[in-house]
Amino acid sequence: MSDVKTAMRNTIKLFMAATPDGLLWVGGSIPVQAHDGCEREDARHLTARLRVSSSASSSLASEEGRQQQMHDGVVYRLGPVVTDAELNALFTVSWDGHVPRPFGPVLERSLTYVCAYNGAELVGFVNLAWDGGLHAFVLDTTVYPTLRRAGIGRRLVQQAVDAARRAGVAWVHVDYEPKLRHFYAACGFSPTEAGLIEIASTHNGC
Repeated sequence: MSDVKTAMRNTIKLFMAATPDGLLWVGGSIPVQAHDGCEREDARHLTARLRVSSSASSSLASEEGRQQQMHDGVVYRLGPVVTDAELNALFTVSWDGHVPRPFGPVLERSLTYVCAYNGAELVGFVNLAWDGGLHAFVLDTTVYPTLRRAGIGRRLVQQAVDAARRAGVAWVHVDYEPKLRHFYAACGFSPTEAGLIEIASTHNGC
């Protein structure tokens, strides 16, 4: 992590120290169909929020690339070194019409991301984008098609939320399709309203 990110996190911790009830609010989108993170979030849907109690403690910078957990033979790693080839291979089999692209420019601006491995193979991914302050955003929750509905997507999202909590983030947001309502509910998100402008097809503001 860069010195800038570290400084931002320290600022966040100062804000959290002033929180009277010691509670963090994590926001996100509406869940729909218990489908362990194997559908891409769609911004044309509602958002949700999750309330969690915690203290902003350890720095993600010291954890990334080292922290990992194992469940049912799948290893979950926080911010590991991952290549465009690995991510594009996973996205190609997971999303119809995926066009290979570089992930570095996106990930280097994220708070962190979580990867799931079955042996040496990348089988799951979630990105935790960040506004540099109190808001983070769950993006691109992805699970290898033949390994879906086994809890991998839920663990990816939960670890991303845990990372946000440790960094002192106040709200985590997620947008998704209605069929993922139950999945994100199982991850702890509750519904809120949200708005969207699709820039590609909209030329007028409000």
